[in-house]
Amino acid sequence: IVGMGTKNSAANLPAPKEAVDAAASAMKNAKTGYGSSAGMEEFRQAIAKREGCDAENVVVGPGSKHLIFALLSVLCKKGNAVSFPSPHWPAYALACRQLGLRPAIVNTKLQERWQFDALAQDAKVSIICNPLNPTSTIYDNAVLARTISSAHGRGAQIILDEAYRGIAFRKIPKYGCIRVRSFSKEFNMENWRLGYLVAPGEIAEKVVSFNQITATC
Repeated sequence: IVGMGTKNSAANLPAPKEAVDAAASAMKNAKTGYGSSAGMEEFRQAIAKREGCDAENVVVGPGSKHLIFALLSVLCKKGNAVSFPSPHWPAYALACRQLGLRPAIVNTKLQERWQFDALAQDAKVSIICNPLNPTSTIYDNAVLARTISSAHGRGAQIILDEAYRGIAFRKIPKYGCIRVRSFSKEFNMENWRLGYLVAPGEIAEKVVSFNQITATC
């Protein structure tokens, strides 16, 4: 049974035993020291195998929220527009405010199953949460493919927030854009603060540099 109370919004499900045992073993065996700001090589190789990409395209960070903030920081300049469908996760607008970016929100309707037709054409970056928090909507494949193609054609970027991908009830394609994933929902590891992104090499390198001055020492 999943607890749905408001006192603690986290699910009352345990983290995978394999993850707990591996973490305990690493601490017991003193596997410490400074590592890469991209994440452990072995970990990134495993993620790359899962995602069907090269390890150079994978960056690990302290949660997907940090990685989305990192991407907005390295891809945008103050005053740029960032578009996303609404309803939306409040962190998107808050990150934009913190960075001096302009949210270009595209409102959607319940009667249309919260689907969108297009995002703001002047956006430097667009964020699409798929499946969507808070409505659980899975966006139409053709619309997503068209939106990604249109953005890339004008030199813009699409960030797919796939925090809920692993618990979706139907298969979601691996789209050709920046994708951010979290261990919180799929693996019940909320307080581990662990996430990763898959991105072109040039963008991945910029996020690694961002990690170096924010999340590692």
